[in-house]
Amino acid sequence: MDTQFIDEVVDLAYWQGLYYMNPFWSPNFFAYLDYNSTAGMTLPQVQSLWLSEAAAAHQTGFLTATGQAYEAAVAQPTRPATVSAASGSLQVASDSIVSVYGPTLGGSGVAASSLPLPASLGGVSVTVTDNTGAEVAAPLFYAGPQQINAEIPPGMNTGLAALTVTTSAGAMTGPVMIDAVAPSLFAANQTGKGIAAAQVVTNSANNTQTVTDVFQPGCTPSSCSPNPIDLSKGSSALVLYGTGIRHRASLSDVTVNIGDQRLPAAYAGPTPGYVGLDQVNVALPESLEGSGSVDVSVSIAFNRVQQSDGDLQVAGQYACAGGALALGSAFSETFRLLGPSTNINDYRGFAGVS
Repeated sequence: MDTQFIDEVVDLAYWQGLYYMNPFWSPNFFAYLDYNSTAGMTLPQVQSLWLSEAAAAHQTGFLTATGQAYEAAVAQPTRPATVSAASGSLQVASDSIVSVYGPTLGGSGVAASSLPLPASLGGVSVTVTDNTGAEVAAPLFYAGPQQINAEIPPGMNTGLAALTVTTSAGAMTGPVMIDAVAPSLFAANQTGKGIAAAQVVTNSANNTQTVTDVFQPGCTPSSCSPNPIDLSKGSSALVLYGTGIRHRASLSDVTVNIGDQRLPAAYAGPTPGYVGLDQVNVALPESLEGSGSVDVSVSIAFNRVQQSDGDLQVAGQYACAGGALALGSAFSETFRLLGPSTNINDYRGFAGVS
């Protein structure tokens, strides 16, 4: 019974993406006391005895079957953990880009070099099985020894699903929760936070258009500087890059929060020519000029029916933080991180791991 309890705790931890979890009274798992021999003892005496017995079991290595199960459970992870490639959150959606982490995923650091994306890289393949039993191969961007970047296949049913990584050494499966939408925005430093991976499109009075990154060249996970946005040079729109956004029910459900302003999205959907990459476009009002460094996030409202004894209408919103912008007085041209010249290999660093 205790071993089954530990298995359930491990399942819960993987499902909820918990970093730390401790079953109550875990020392009990490492040594059992004979009931008859402790019948006349007080509770403090029993507790003292089983603590000393558990310590002795650790020192000698003679653990109960439950203790061995607990030791295995807290050792190095044995299941793949799947998160959004943009933000590292557990929330993912069909057609969204994900990063799969694990200690021994079997890859050799191979990246896809052409479209369509392959179903296998360096002998590594990934399948997703949804709660209807539909099993679909996931397109792969990159397969490394401890990280795989992939796309959740289109059309997967929402709810709890299983993601399986298969290599020459065998297969390992972990849970993944698929939602209708799972908005996540990329950061320029590839850590899921900090300066947004975004561009500003400005239409000047002389009918010229410029496209500028909101970050300066040379962003790294430890250092990334904003590129101030000048709203005085013409009408401007912000283009935020993310994933898990395209299946929003209606464009009117999508709002962009910049500082203390809540703005309607002009576009929220796939970025043409890129697998799993989405973008959100929003016009920047002149009132934002001079705001300095501000936070930006995207929210997608939802309205769905949950079935129990009766129908319950549930309303709310999915939200994701997107880092920061600098709204100042000047900016200069920089390279285009996610523009048309981007090579597919640029996606290897999702969620901060190269």
